Order: sequence, then C-alpha cells, then structure tokens
Amino acid sequence: MACNEAKAIAKHVKVPIKETTPNADGSNSFNPGVVVVAVTNTSLLEEQWEDDLKMIDVTNDLCPKICTANYELANMRSLLEGTLVLKILGRKVSYIVLKKRLEQLWSSGRPFTLVDLPNDYYLARFSFVEDRVWELSSGTWVIQGHYLTVSEWSLEFDPWVSRIEKTAVWVRVPSLPLIY
Repeated sequence: MACNEAKAIAKHVKVPIKETTPNADGSNSFNPGVVVVAVTNTSLLEEQWEDDLKMIDVTNDLCPKICTANYELANMRSLLEGTLVLKILGRKVSYIVLKKRLEQLWSSGRPFTLVDLPNDYYLARFSFVEDRVWELSSGTWVIQGHYLTVSEWSLEFDPWVSRIEKTAVWVRVPSLPLIY
C-alpha cells in the first residue's frame, strides 16, 4: 500500500499519520503517535483495512464507535472479572496519594494494579484471590477522613452513571449503655 493510500484511509478514519524521518544510518526515527506500516502483501492489507473500516462508525466526528465481536467483548470482560471498584466519598484524592495509602492499608506486601476511571472511580486488580477477598470484606476503609467504598466490578458498572447506594460504615456512639 502506498503512503498516499494509507493517508487516505487514515483521513477517512480520522487517525493522524506522520511520516518517519530517515536517520544517517538508514534507520527511521519517529515521534510518539506515529503509525508505521510495513507492507508485504498489499491486497491482504487492503482487505484488512476494508474489514476494519466496516467496524468503525464515524458518523459522529467527536465520538467514533468501534464495533466488536462477542468473543472480543468476552475477552475484555474476563480481564475485569475479579477487580474491585473503589470510590472515596466526599473527597477527590489523586491517584498517587490513593495508591500509596492503599499500599499502607492493604499491607499484604503483594502488588496490585490501580486504574483511574472517570468521576473519581478506581479499579483495583489483585494477583491473588485471597488479597481481593480480604480487601473486599475486612471492614471499613477510611482515607483522609473519608470512607472508601469497595465493591465488586459487574457488567452493569458505568462510571458515568453509577451511584454509590450503600456502604458499610463504623458508627461510634459514646456513652451508649452496654445493653444495646
């Protein structure tokens, strides 16, 4: 496929392509975001581009839709199974602060992955099931004086519309008789 054809396809899909610049030793250097295409069989590549273009709906320039097959969705879902959805109630906390504080609170010493989502939600993924179960069920977590809600990820979770409807809290009532 010629460079002009790649540019035409990229323009149709609205993907910027920048050309590489040759170095003195003959190798190519490029900036981040550059698409480099090595072509051996142009007809096969053109068929793939045509198939890929069918999967992209560009009717809305601001938000193109990419269609996926059911098996691709199942693969994406399997990556999220077993993750926990986190949100701090009443306060915004930066990713780094939250990660360090969680490492202190969840002091198993084993690593976990924290992913920042929109609307102050986070996803936590653990290498060991025991860690996930412990973090999910070991009580109320408080970070900088605010409750951290912890729930299991589900297919219905959408950070743009999901709301925290319930959480476990610790209530201290001073001078309450022991009968209660």
